[in-house]
Amino acid sequence: MPKVSVMMPAYNVENYIKEAIESILNQTFQDYELIIIDDGSTDSTYQVMEYYAQKSNKIRIFKNEKNEGLVYTRNRLLELANGEYLAALDSDDISLLDRLEKQVNFLDKNPEIDLLGGGLEFFREGSDEKSYLLFLTDPEQIECKLLFHNMFTQTAIIYRNKVKNLKYHNHALAEDYDLWVRISWQGKVTNLADVLALCRLHSESISAKRDDDMKKNDRLIHIKQLIRLGIEPTEKELDIHRKIAHQIDSITKEEFKEAINWIQKLLIANQKNEIYPLIAFENELRSRLLSFFPFSFQFGETFISALQNPKINYLLPFKTRFKFWFLAKSKGENASNFYSNLHKLYKKVI
Repeated sequence: MPKVSVMMPAYNVENYIKEAIESILNQTFQDYELIIIDDGSTDSTYQVMEYYAQKSNKIRIFKNEKNEGLVYTRNRLLELANGEYLAALDSDDISLLDRLEKQVNFLDKNPEIDLLGGGLEFFREGSDEKSYLLFLTDPEQIECKLLFHNMFTQTAIIYRNKVKNLKYHNHALAEDYDLWVRISWQGKVTNLADVLALCRLHSESISAKRDDDMKKNDRLIHIKQLIRLGIEPTEKELDIHRKIAHQIDSITKEEFKEAINWIQKLLIANQKNEIYPLIAFENELRSRLLSFFPFSFQFGETFISALQNPKINYLLPFKTRFKFWFLAKSKGENASNFYSNLHKLYKKVI
């Protein structure tokens, strides 16, 4: 049995799959099998797969009779995988050559970790521009943040064989996020601080399609997690949860009130049911509050009233509360001349 099964779904990637395959063949860690399934491609993808399968006995190739989609193909890959650890690589991306070595070493030394991800470098053909995506590495922080959004990238993930029976769910188009959440419910999950893969940016990329699916379908995954927390969310609460989950750049007074009530509801539910680590969860809610507070002080007395809420008071340190109270008094709705002038003086002094 190989130590690692690398699972690669492929669909119409004749121009890219060669680099993806070679990035695995050239790994510094060589105790692996590479399983590739062609999901009914209409180009020469399968012919490229055949060429490499003839060159290396580490490669096992399969073909769906017709295009079945990613969920079906990923689950079929899971059924075929024999390794102690299961790694994923999208067929248009590239693994750095020491990726498997780093991930295997970490999992061998940390048996409590069931799922391990890592960072990405994004690139586009014909361009020198690069960008990077790195994730948190603290398991408790990640567990809490998964309530709001994905904290892993499919193309750099590796997990233990024992969790493969969870499978990808067909009803969730954001199938990767859904699976990571369910794995986190039964074990610890984390990321390496290192960049592990190069992610190719193009209109037909697997990662681009996953981003679109995530935006449309993370609502279903939020519902699952909130029910587990002990909350049956309303449609309005789900809307405000999604708004809080992503970086807020604007918020109405009504949404502000809803957001305050929602964060309080989350805090109380977790204090009661202890689904998430208490301190880590409070820190996560604090960061969510602070993401929309800087431009919410304009709501004046409504904002000041929120600062007096015992639960919000509990989450925010005194200096932070005073800072926003002062801004609301001086620049918010119904700001008084006294505080406005005091703020002007303060700005001059600093």
